[in-house]
Amino acid sequence: MFCSSQLQRSFFIITTTAAIILASLTLDCSGSSSAATGPPQCSRGDLMALLRFKAGIIEDTSGRLKSWNGTNCCEWQEVSCNNQTGRVVGLLLPGLISGDDFIADTLMKGTISESLGDLQFLEILNLADLKEITGYIPSSLGKLHRLKTLILDRNKLNGSIPLSLGNLHNLEELYLSQNGLNGSIPDIFGGLRKLRILDLFTNQLTGRIPTSITRLHNLTTLDLHGNLLSGSMPLSLGELRFLQTLDMSDNSLTGSIPDSIGMLTNLSMLYLFSNKLGGSIPTSIGNMRSLVFLRLEENELSGVLPSSMGALVNLQRVYMSNNKIGGSIPVAWGNLSSLTDLYLNGNRLSGSIPKSVGELSKLQFLDLSHNYLSGSLPKELSKLSDLQNLDVSFNNFRFVTVPTVILNVTGLLQLSLAGCGIEGVIPEWLSTMPNGIGSLDLSSNSLTGTIPPWVGNMTGLYSLNLSNNALTSTLPKEMRNMSNLGVLDLHSNHLTGSITAAFSMQSTFPTGVLGTVDLSHNKLTGSIPSSVGDQSGMQKLVLSHNSLSGAIPSTLGSLAQLQTLELNENHLSGRIPNAFVNLTSLLQLNLSHNSLSGMIPVGGLLQKFPISSYSGNRGLCGNPLPAC
Repeated sequence: MFCSSQLQRSFFIITTTAAIILASLTLDCSGSSSAATGPPQCSRGDLMALLRFKAGIIEDTSGRLKSWNGTNCCEWQEVSCNNQTGRVVGLLLPGLISGDDFIADTLMKGTISESLGDLQFLEILNLADLKEITGYIPSSLGKLHRLKTLILDRNKLNGSIPLSLGNLHNLEELYLSQNGLNGSIPDIFGGLRKLRILDLFTNQLTGRIPTSITRLHNLTTLDLHGNLLSGSMPLSLGELRFLQTLDMSDNSLTGSIPDSIGMLTNLSMLYLFSNKLGGSIPTSIGNMRSLVFLRLEENELSGVLPSSMGALVNLQRVYMSNNKIGGSIPVAWGNLSSLTDLYLNGNRLSGSIPKSVGELSKLQFLDLSHNYLSGSLPKELSKLSDLQNLDVSFNNFRFVTVPTVILNVTGLLQLSLAGCGIEGVIPEWLSTMPNGIGSLDLSSNSLTGTIPPWVGNMTGLYSLNLSNNALTSTLPKEMRNMSNLGVLDLHSNHLTGSITAAFSMQSTFPTGVLGTVDLSHNKLTGSIPSSVGDQSGMQKLVLSHNSLSGAIPSTLGSLAQLQTLELNENHLSGRIPNAFVNLTSLLQLNLSHNSLSGMIPVGGLLQKFPISSYSGNRGLCGNPLPAC
C-alpha cells in the first residue's frame, strides 16, 4: 500500500518521463519529408540488449514482458523508440502502473542485466518500485551518454554506486533511494553539471558528503536522508542557489550548520533532524525567504534562537525540539504570519512566553514543554483561534490554578499542563470548552479533591492523564459516558474503591476503544471486572501496587493486542488463567507478589518471562519457577 506522497511522486515521475519520451520521438519528425510512414524498426543491437534484460527477470506480476516477442522491439510494451532511427530511447517498467481508471502495484524479481548499457540512445530508464530487483547496479549504465533520467528506487539493489555513473554528463534526474546500497557517495558526481534531482535516501551509504556535490549548480532537490553518512556538512553548500529541497536528516552528521546556508534563497524545505549537529543556528537563516518547512530536531544545537528568523514570512512548520538551545523566544518571531506548527520542546529556553505569540494567527500546534520557561501564559494567546494543541508542561511555571486564558482559546483540542505547579481542584470549565477537549494532561501537579462526576460530560475526550497528583476519591460512575476514551492514566494518586467504572464505557465501537489504562500506585480494592476483556484493542494494562483481590478473570486472555500487563503487588488469588497462553503480543508481564497458586499454564509466551514476573506467589509453580 502506498501513502499519498508516494503516489504523487510516482505520478510526477510518470508525467515527466512521458514528456521526455514524446520529445525524443518527435525530435526529427519535422526535418525530413522522406520519413517512413510505418512503425519504426528497432536495431538488432537494441533488440538483443532488451532480450538479455528480459532473461534476467524470473518473475513479472504485471505481465508486461509477455509482449516482448517478435523482432521489432519498438512495438513492445513500455519500450519507446525514435520514430526516424528506430533506436530505443525509453524503457519504462515501474512497479506502480496507473491508467485512466486504475492503479496496479506490481513487482518483478531478478537482476538488471549489464546489456542495458548497450542501449546507446537511451534517454530514460525507469525500473522504480519493482521491489524484488536484486544485485548490483550495472556499471555498464555509465555508457549511456544520452541518458537524462535514471530511476532505480524502491528495489533491493546492493553494493556500491558505480563510479561509471559519473560519466552520464547529460543526466538530469537520478533516483537510487530505498535500496540497500552501501559505500560512499562518489566524488565524481560533482561532474554531473546538468543534474537537477539527486535522490539517494534510505540506503546504507557511509562516509562524508563530498564537497564536489556543491558544484551541481542546477540542483533543485538533494535528498540524502536515512543513510549512515558522517562528517560535516559541506561549507560551500550555499553554492546550490537553485536548491528547493534539502534533506540530510537521519544520518550521523557532526559539526555545525554552515553559514552559507543562508544563500539558499530558493529553498522551501530544510530537513536536518536526527543527526549530531552542534553549534548555533546561523543568523543567515533569516535570508531564506522561501523557506516553508524547517526541521532541526534531535540534534545537539546550542546557542539561541535567531531573531532574524522573524523575517521568514512563508515559514509554516518549525521543529527544533530536543536540542540544547537556550535564551528566550524572540519577540520578532511574532512576525511569522504563516506559521502553523512550532515545536521548541526539550531545550533550555528561559524567560517568559512573549506577548507577540498572539500575532501567530495561523498557529495550530505549540509545544514549549521541557524547558525553563517561567511567568504566566500571555493573555494574547486568546487571539489564536486556530490553536488546537498547547503543551507547556515541565517548565518553571507556577500557575497555582489552570490559567483561565485557555478558556478563550476556542479551537483547543489538546491541552498539556503537566508539572506546572497547579493546586486545588480540577476546574469545571474545562468541560465546557467550545470544541470539547480531546486530550487533557494535568499530571505531576498538586491537584487535590476528587475526580469530579462532570468528567463524564467530556464525551469527546480520548486521552486523560491525571497521574502523580493527590486526588482522593472513587472512580465516578459517570465515566461510562466517555465513549471515546482510549488512554486513561490515573496512577500515583490516593484513589479508593472499585475499578469497575474504568471499564464500563459505553463505547460506540463494539470492541471498545481503550488502549492504555494505568491505575497503579493507588488504594483501589475489589476484583478485576471481567468486562476488561471487552476492550479487545487494549495494549497496556497496569493495575499494580493496589489492594485488588479475587481471581484474575480469564477474559484477559482474549486481549490479543496486549503488550504490557502488570498486576503485581496486589492480593490476587487463584490460578493464572489458561487463556493467558493466547497473549501472543505480550512483551512485559508482572504478576509478582500476589497470592496466586497452581501451575503456570504451559504454552504461548509464559515460559519466556523471567522468574521475577512470578515471584512472591507462594503457591505458584512450574516453568520458569520450580516444578510443581
